[in-house]
Amino acid sequence: MVQRSFKPPTERTDRAPCMPQIPFATNRRRTVMIFTCLDRKTLSWATFIIVITATIGAATGAISLNGIISKQPSHKDPATFWPTLENIVATNFSSCLLLYTGVITLGIGALLATFMLATFVGATMSAAANNTSWEMVIASIWPYAPLEFLGFIVAGVAGAWPTIAACVNQEKAGWIRPYGDGMATSLKILALAALIISTAAVIEAAIIAVRFAG
Repeated sequence: MVQRSFKPPTERTDRAPCMPQIPFATNRRRTVMIFTCLDRKTLSWATFIIVITATIGAATGAISLNGIISKQPSHKDPATFWPTLENIVATNFSSCLLLYTGVITLGIGALLATFMLATFVGATMSAAANNTSWEMVIASIWPYAPLEFLGFIVAGVAGAWPTIAACVNQEKAGWIRPYGDGMATSLKILALAALIISTAAVIEAAIIAVRFAG
């Protein structure tokens, strides 16, 4: 008598469990999985390199204009929300894309753009502090500047990601495949950077509009 083999249901572990298809829950779960399944070693190295580069750039810019009094800009027309938001988004997204050029320059573009952007930010804040004080500068930008800086750091990480991923994982599968997979992952990281920068831009534009309205 031939007995039929019985396969327990636990063997089908390669398939996702059946769940109610709730759009909001599904999209949220996918978003969480995208950013929790990143390679931790690549993330650590990319973040470390970009943060160190940004720190050196900001220090260089701040020291270069230390003690120099800048001319105060004159605003003839009152600032309104939408034009201000458009200008901020255009400027910040251009910087974001410049940071992302690292994906086609083996990470060099991300490092150079991070250094130049951080140098500009450090020099601008130093010049503003010379006119007033560091306390006043920080008090005027704290609602949006941390988010903005975080967005630029994330964009820099996205630009350096393929190169770092190839260097970290080249012993397992060479460098071509990790670099290609890293480019796909970097697009998701860039999307996160764009979301953070957009949020900071909305806050900054609202604050500027309120200040000029008052």
